[in-house]
Amino acid sequence: MKKSIHPIERLRGSVQSPRLPGVDVARALAIFGMIAAHVASGPSSVRIVDPSTYPALVHGRPAVLFALLAGVSISLMTGRGERPASVDDVRGIRLKLIGRALAIFLIGLLLEQLGTGIAVILTFYGVLYFVALPFVWAKTRSLVIGAACLGLIGPSLLAVIQHLLPKGNTSPTIGLVLGGAYPLPVFWGILLLGMALGWLHLHSTRLLAGLVAVGVFASAVGYGVGSLWGSGEEPKNGWINQDDENSSYQPDWAALISKLKKEKAKQAEGKQPGNPMTESSGAASLDEGIESGWGQYRDALGSPKELRDSIKESVVDSAPHSGGTAEFVGSGGFALIVVALCQLVVSRARWWFIPLAVTGAMPLTIYTAHVIVVFVLGGPAGTVVSNPLYWSLVIGSVIFANGWMAFVGRGPLERFPRWLGNRTAGQ
Repeated sequence: MKKSIHPIERLRGSVQSPRLPGVDVARALAIFGMIAAHVASGPSSVRIVDPSTYPALVHGRPAVLFALLAGVSISLMTGRGERPASVDDVRGIRLKLIGRALAIFLIGLLLEQLGTGIAVILTFYGVLYFVALPFVWAKTRSLVIGAACLGLIGPSLLAVIQHLLPKGNTSPTIGLVLGGAYPLPVFWGILLLGMALGWLHLHSTRLLAGLVAVGVFASAVGYGVGSLWGSGEEPKNGWINQDDENSSYQPDWAALISKLKKEKAKQAEGKQPGNPMTESSGAASLDEGIESGWGQYRDALGSPKELRDSIKESVVDSAPHSGGTAEFVGSGGFALIVVALCQLVVSRARWWFIPLAVTGAMPLTIYTAHVIVVFVLGGPAGTVVSNPLYWSLVIGSVIFANGWMAFVGRGPLERFPRWLGNRTAGQ
């Protein structure tokens, strides 16, 4: 018969070795920051000399922190750099990661179907698990070099690719991987840094203090470059509009509906939307042939000056979700500060941080719950901006997470990636 565990013991176990309670607390702060970016009102940009603008730190930076912590989690799950001797064990760990990635991706995909307008990070989070596979047992130096290449060179390369892509390309794959709110070069680089961080001895005071110093230096450089030469504006993308008043993301439903109405009207008139030959004749053409679009592509291709400006912007832009090199350096440094400080403080007073650590151990559940709440209150394409709602979500999340952990254990949605990972690995 399985021995029951007292609720208090369950809570205490959440901050005991081998867990890193500071990492869990940092993850809770990342979740709360993303919730604030979605539902809380406040300033949209940070000015160092004006403390009243500091709440704007919730834009973009919590997502970078979340990616850094994903790398730490992957390192902890895979043995912190120690490659198993057995080929079967190596295969099993890789399959577990694939299963977890798929589970997280599916949860994110379902949340996106609600149409809340929130830039759901979970689908991209699942992609990050996939792209981490080749680096699972890479050496720390290789991880750092790979992260530096992605963060320093990747944004400029992405600017060139986007310049060469046909204008108006609304491929969901391009939006997920190359554009949108979570540009791959920055977040992939941050993930690799997190994996390297997870292999370090995060109980060392000297090491953690050094990481804080590195983070401060990186933040100063990244945000310094951005403030001097960057645009200072949060970019918009093709699927999600940023409302300047409340800094929440909403789909441009009006434009989509208008486009659908126009296409329906053309179909009613016997025209085929999107086909210039049938639109001009008023009837569907059955003639075969090839209509080249290379001429239009060359005409729409930007000038060399536009390409140079795009590359420059990709280097110096530190705005949230910009995907610039300066954002990689600045926001990466900020995330490093948060993780190191949390581990420094929490490891010395872990019992006081049990509520936050437990909440940080249920990121999928808490993140999913807040998206569903926004959907229930605002509906598809609705706007939900309320500071009382934000604090209700934070307090409710802490109460729920601790109650669930005390009496049940692992978070409800956290069980799904674990189960699918084990099933994928044949366990």
